[in-house]
Amino acid sequence: MTGFFISTGQLSLLLFACVVTAMTAWYCARKRYLKRYDQVIRENEHNLAVSLAAERQLYTSLLEHTTDGVVLMDMDYTIREVNSSFLKMFEFAEGELNGKPLYQYILSDVSCPNYTTHEALIKSDNDSYETIRIKQNGDPVIVKVVTFTVSMPTLEGEKHVICSQYTDVTEMVQKEQKISELAYYDSLTGLPNRYLLKSKAAEIQMDGRDTQFSFVFMDLNGFKHINDTLGHEYGDALLIAFSKRVRGNIKRHDFLARIGGDEFVLLLPNTPRKMAYRVVERIHQVLENPFMINGQRLFIGAAAGITGYPEDSHSVKELQRFADIAMYTAKKQHVPYRYYSKEMSKQYNERLQLEQSLSAALKRPHEILLHYLPVIDLEDFSVLSFEALCRWDHPEQGLISSAKFIQIAEDSQLIYDLGTLVLKKAFKQAYRWKQAGYDFTVTVNLSAKELVLPGTIGKLRRLLKQYPGVEHQVELEITEAVSMLNLEKGKESVRQLKDLGFSIILDDFGSGYSSLTFLRELEVDRLKIDKHLIEDARYSNATGLILKGLHHLASIMDVDIIAEGVSTIEQRQLLESIGFRYLQGFLFSEPVPAQEIDQVLARLAQSKHFLQHSQRNESKLHKVKA
Repeated sequence: MTGFFISTGQLSLLLFACVVTAMTAWYCARKRYLKRYDQVIRENEHNLAVSLAAERQLYTSLLEHTTDGVVLMDMDYTIREVNSSFLKMFEFAEGELNGKPLYQYILSDVSCPNYTTHEALIKSDNDSYETIRIKQNGDPVIVKVVTFTVSMPTLEGEKHVICSQYTDVTEMVQKEQKISELAYYDSLTGLPNRYLLKSKAAEIQMDGRDTQFSFVFMDLNGFKHINDTLGHEYGDALLIAFSKRVRGNIKRHDFLARIGGDEFVLLLPNTPRKMAYRVVERIHQVLENPFMINGQRLFIGAAAGITGYPEDSHSVKELQRFADIAMYTAKKQHVPYRYYSKEMSKQYNERLQLEQSLSAALKRPHEILLHYLPVIDLEDFSVLSFEALCRWDHPEQGLISSAKFIQIAEDSQLIYDLGTLVLKKAFKQAYRWKQAGYDFTVTVNLSAKELVLPGTIGKLRRLLKQYPGVEHQVELEITEAVSMLNLEKGKESVRQLKDLGFSIILDDFGSGYSSLTFLRELEVDRLKIDKHLIEDARYSNATGLILKGLHHLASIMDVDIIAEGVSTIEQRQLLESIGFRYLQGFLFSEPVPAQEIDQVLARLAQSKHFLQHSQRNESKLHKVKA
């Protein structure tokens, strides 16, 4: 038998081969492991890089797309990074701020521009506040600032970064201020309104330093009419011009407010009631000059009512109401101002009641009546014309003269409806008399407001169509008051009326300073002398000379002249001696209803017969003496 024998050399070789094989296997395995490890490392690094890039992109996107300005700073307030919104907000270029101290570039409040440290810009951590910052071009911007600190881990440990977020709230604040202005200021004139006036008055009252203050309530004369005839563009411009003129003529601490329409209130701090008139007189003087509005010369006056604290009341609300009542009293009496008195409240309430009743009466036309007052031709005691005078048949007070309610109608704008009703009634009556064969005319008063109102001419045209031919039977009386409202419009309206065939009478001639100017501007057919001149003639030689001058002026201009308000024989004799031919007044007849016209004509015919009889007897007497 052959045995298995391995020599020492072979065994060594075999062991070596095993070791080599094992080492080779280990090396290959380790190489594969290291390769896989490297792959894992690379994959992790890639994933980390992708993740970091995504987060950086997200961070950058959030930073760049937010409308808020964001600035990152080191703890010494050196700028590390800013977003585009921050650069845009303060008008800096990209990269211009990096590494620079914030306070050197973004200035603080305009109220504290001398700060040169971060305290001017940064408040306590996590604080939110509104402030003003200055852009690079010097313009202010209102911002809401939120500042907080962020801790960032690093190899050296934690690092702190300051983050400030700026929100531009300029527009929002301006809107809030605008809302406040709308709430407390008049949008047209920029003056305080009634709410701020009330607040200011309460503030003065509670302050206690001003033991006395005054209210002045002002209302513009004729403003509504300017609005109606020229339009709101002129009215608004006039209100602005009035506000500027008044504001420029009061003291700095005086408080002017527009409380609505053409109503203004002056609050005069530390001004005793008895001294407030000085302010009103100064305003009255500056209003004597006309306003030039869009090429138009407009005259506007103001009536004022004055009350004082504490004399008239301790209540601000009552002070304003009492001043309003005093103002209406001044307007009614055609004076610049009046102080409030308790009697005024009673009169005001009565007037208010009458106004409400008149408004209701215009819806019941049978209450508005026309009475007729003749104009007499002294040559033969014939009737030249009958003037239509308005009367109100009040259900409780009986017959009321126009003197008591016409001014109320003027002030409350009821004059338009009243004027329309009077014209309709007068035209209808004139047409009836024309059809009946009477040869006298009917005169109708046309207020200054009606004359320049755009719809008046159209209204008269419609009445002429309804009552054909009556334009030769109706004459229209106007006053020079139209010149104070709108002379140019008045001239145009008179021309249109004459084109329609109407004769024009200028009433109350001689009552105003602009009479001669107005007469020169308008082509009128007759003049009516103001009755106050007739009343004064017997007491004043100067008035007699004025009457002679007016009569001579009418003769030169070849227009008829009428003296109204003749109530005594002495007045008639004086006027006759001057040369007046046409007279009107209670000496000859009182105003009568249309149905009593025949009786008036009969009485005048008897007077004519008596006059002729007296003249014949006087002639016979002269012959006997001869």
